[in-house]
Amino acid sequence: MNQPSSHCHGWVDQLVHLSEVLEAEEEQNAQPHCQSSSWEFEGPNPPSPGGSWLDGRENINMDIATDSDPGWGLVDEFPGAARIFTDGRETFLNRFDLDTFSKERQTNLYYPFIKDLPISFRTGKKLRSIIELLPSGPKWWYCIMPTAKPTKSSVRLFFRDSVECLEMLFHNPLFHDKLDLVPFRVYRTAEHLVRIYSEWMTGDVAWDMQAARIGIMMNDPVGNLRLCYKPLACYIVNTPEACMLAGVRGKTSPVMTAMYKQFDFTLDQLQAINADPENLEQYFKAAQFYHLNGVNRPFWRDWPLSDPSKFFNPEVLHHWHKGSWDHDVKWSINIVGKKELDFRFSILQPVTGYRHFGEGISHLKKRYLIAVIAGAAPPRVVLAMHALVDFRYLGQAPELDDNDCNMLLASLSTFHDNKVHITKAGGRKGKKNIITNWYIPKLKLLQSVVPSIRGSGIPAQWTADITEHAHIVVIKNPACRSSNN
Repeated sequence: MNQPSSHCHGWVDQLVHLSEVLEAEEEQNAQPHCQSSSWEFEGPNPPSPGGSWLDGRENINMDIATDSDPGWGLVDEFPGAARIFTDGRETFLNRFDLDTFSKERQTNLYYPFIKDLPISFRTGKKLRSIIELLPSGPKWWYCIMPTAKPTKSSVRLFFRDSVECLEMLFHNPLFHDKLDLVPFRVYRTAEHLVRIYSEWMTGDVAWDMQAARIGIMMNDPVGNLRLCYKPLACYIVNTPEACMLAGVRGKTSPVMTAMYKQFDFTLDQLQAINADPENLEQYFKAAQFYHLNGVNRPFWRDWPLSDPSKFFNPEVLHHWHKGSWDHDVKWSINIVGKKELDFRFSILQPVTGYRHFGEGISHLKKRYLIAVIAGAAPPRVVLAMHALVDFRYLGQAPELDDNDCNMLLASLSTFHDNKVHITKAGGRKGKKNIITNWYIPKLKLLQSVVPSIRGSGIPAQWTADITEHAHIVVIKNPACRSSNN
């Protein structure tokens, strides 16, 4: 009620635009494009919601974003995906016509909040009673968790049904032009020589999952009934959380059950533990032999088509940005020296739009690191660290093709060929002695970047920047301003 008018009006305008889309749908339904009795489409191929921004197809169901044309050459879509089985015609807006005040809202869009000026409520209790008449989202549930020891108050686990959350998102009218429903492969030319990867739908994982058969029916934003599946596409977490969810411990890879020294893997380690999970001490001791953390039933164990090597994709914020600070910058400080590195940063020419570190970066983050250490560090050290920087920057591109993937592999190979010079120059130091090994999980995980790009699309879409920012804005900042009760 007290939000900026521009935001409210923009939201209303989008709803009005959606009503135009629905009206166009009704006109098209006058000449049905599918046989509702047999669930078969007329013509050789089912209509696709891919949208004209890919290859100029007619879009008869839902629009796809048309903000930009990436200039892709050839698009191959998975045949038969995203079928419309029947016309369910249940939309988010239809729900408003099912409540008590649907007739009044035909002439007053804001009824019952505003009947006649002034507003129709005088108390917060009255406003809440009116709000509760609106269509609700997924409900919160809770269950009492048993504890081994008595507690002063019961331990409650609050949760929402994930399927209801998915239905709400898939049904939301504001997303009617933001959805990709058909997996597709994109190539530079008609010869299919160079493939392009961007969003998840362009990768091999989405394509291979089309063999799934058991799903649930959901209505899309314009009311079409579609058979939907719930694959675990990605789980965005940092490295320790990924290891915890994967069921491994220590410096073990979360994308394959192996210790950092060998990185061979087996898929049968969890089943090989010969101990009773109810006996925690005995089971945990047996799990340590396989470098597992003692979780005997990971949440993804019964999730069809789920695989940690596929849904734990490279996470740019923690794996790359934090990894560069934890290692690249510290190597530079050890080799060049803290004072020399800070001095070189302090004399850089300030550039508009970029932060200038007048006091150096030894206590902050890095920028221009390669240019700063050039001439002070051995050439092979600069070459190795330059290769890592190239890898991280190229890997964040909004679109990558097979040639880019080969460049990533070449950069990674250059680093490994020259990393020994970082050790020789004293870059790898512990608290007391020089470290001669390269048992660094974040570096080992770089081996999985190119397979992840080809399977699940670009790494930039899986970065935790968005979720970390939302956690600060939506949770931390309001909590600081409240009483925390």
